[in-house]
Amino acid sequence: MSGLFEQYDNLLPSEFEEKTDESLQWFRKNLRNIRVKQEDILRSQGDTALPSDMRTGEMFMYMYDAKYKDVLPYYDKFPVMILIEKSFKGCIGLNLHYIPPRFRARFLEELYKLSNDDELEEGAKFNITYELLMKISELKYGKPCVKKYLWTHIESRIIRILPEHWDVVSMLPLQQFNINANTVYADSKGKF
Repeated sequence: MSGLFEQYDNLLPSEFEEKTDESLQWFRKNLRNIRVKQEDILRSQGDTALPSDMRTGEMFMYMYDAKYKDVLPYYDKFPVMILIEKSFKGCIGLNLHYIPPRFRARFLEELYKLSNDDELEEGAKFNITYELLMKISELKYGKPCVKKYLWTHIESRIIRILPEHWDVVSMLPLQQFNINANTVYADSKGKF
């Protein structure tokens, strides 16, 4: 997976638009799965997960209603999150939406170096912990992504993103902030 950043950074505007279209097509195809019955979900498109099934290092997406939305400066209603820790009440994850796509690509390139599978076959995961994130300077772009989520505030099925789709899904413009995304991105850049 090396070269992910270069792959996106060196694209011409028309090529970037083509990648965005590919990502949006994948999303439209898989959006239906969030609200359908579990048995209707095809394995090749990702599968649903219960909190007990979620493994650290895997990527997930779901609808979320922030508990403290009235006091938070901003929050994302549709996280695309890499699980780094879970507990009985919730989890801590890296919500990729909190950084601009260009920095997502850089961050993911570093995360791929920590993957347990270079080929990103089924069962691949990122070997990332909160402690590693704070210690390794190459992972600095992930710091603004660390968020806590409560199981009781997840409002949809949890969709596991298969490793073969990680970079496509991470580049999708899926964020649903309660404010303009550029404001969130500017704040996040200050945390690098």
